[in-house]
Amino acid sequence: MTLPPYRPAQTRAAVAAFVSYAAITLIPAIGGAFIPAEDREWPYAILVGTMLFIFGPLVQLLGFAALGVQARETIARSSAGALSLRGLVVQAVVFLLVGVSFVFRVRLPSEELDEHWIVNARDWYWKVGWATINNLVFALTQAVLAYIVLRQDGTDSGERAALLS
Repeated sequence: MTLPPYRPAQTRAAVAAFVSYAAITLIPAIGGAFIPAEDREWPYAILVGTMLFIFGPLVQLLGFAALGVQARETIARSSAGALSLRGLVVQAVVFLLVGVSFVFRVRLPSEELDEHWIVNARDWYWKVGWATINNLVFALTQAVLAYIVLRQDGTDSGERAALLS
């Protein structure tokens, strides 16, 4: 947070975000150690609810927002710079495989299934789906960035290919 270029407003925002996240996650966890086991239900429910209903969707929205920011920044540059096309493609494939594999690796027990599909979808998201969707958002972001880098560097075939290598 102190690396150049030093921008006080951005540093303060980053510190505030870090302290807020640490307070929301660490304070209940540490506080739970001092609460008797029979009284831990409410603090645990508040912590899980905060993570599930606030931070889960927020991470997914920030993933889509990051795609826009990173794509705009990459397009604005004349070359890929430090971005590696191979690295972006590998990351996109790995995140895609991890996201898809969560669907098959972690299943809801049949006794927890409800007759209404919307309840099943909600329970799936709460237990497994958030991780699946996060990984798929990351895969999409890396794939789009790889496409932008591929188009910018002219490494594809045809008229955009470099004349001299």
